[in-house]
Amino acid sequence: MMNKHNGNKSGFCFKFLKVKGLLYRLTFLIYILRYKGYRELMKLKLDKQYPVIDLGANIGQSSIILWIRGFEVYAYEPHPIAFKKLKKLFRGAKNIHTINAAVVENKYSGNVEKRLYLHKEQDKSNLDLSQGSSLMNDKTNVDNRNFYTIKTYKINEILEKFKKISLLKCDIEGYEYLLYKDLLLNKNKIKYFIIETHENKNPQWRKNDIELKKEFSKHLTRDRYNLNWH
Repeated sequence: MMNKHNGNKSGFCFKFLKVKGLLYRLTFLIYILRYKGYRELMKLKLDKQYPVIDLGANIGQSSIILWIRGFEVYAYEPHPIAFKKLKKLFRGAKNIHTINAAVVENKYSGNVEKRLYLHKEQDKSNLDLSQGSSLMNDKTNVDNRNFYTIKTYKINEILEKFKKISLLKCDIEGYEYLLYKDLLLNKNKIKYFIIETHENKNPQWRKNDIELKKEFSKHLTRDRYNLNWH
């Protein structure tokens, strides 16, 4: 039989860790809400009966807002250091699923491994530059000699699990230009899209950017997507 004193001590430790986790998430949320793009997520009208998917979750900036609003969140982040912070942020929390992987097109025969190219200043700066990493080796601010080999999931493998998805947010540093056609194939399942495009600092993707925006306007009404997020 457990000693009553030890049981009380164990219960206190559990409650302490729970409160500590809540305070950590609250502090992070307050920090994130300084930025307009994230504040917009608080006001976005979404159907709460369906989950949201966060592709390129990084350390949880968007996920925490959607989670605090009451959505079940599936957060995908391939960068191992960023993912460690993401996992810590939501440790012990319910209705949040953190997955250490990137999401790729359906053309692959299986769940392939890919190279995640790191920011050129990754090893020279104290700043967190994990947001700049990319699967695209021609992105202007990455070093294509410095990379992690990471796990991937095909987009259909993820989407087929759900009847409907309230929101799909995509911030994948240029890979949106390869993934968007498969996303649009699921337009009847996904109620709202948020995609951060990256042509401004990457003129080599300008043609791809024009095509992406043309296809979204062709297949969806304007109230179902935001392609200029952040």
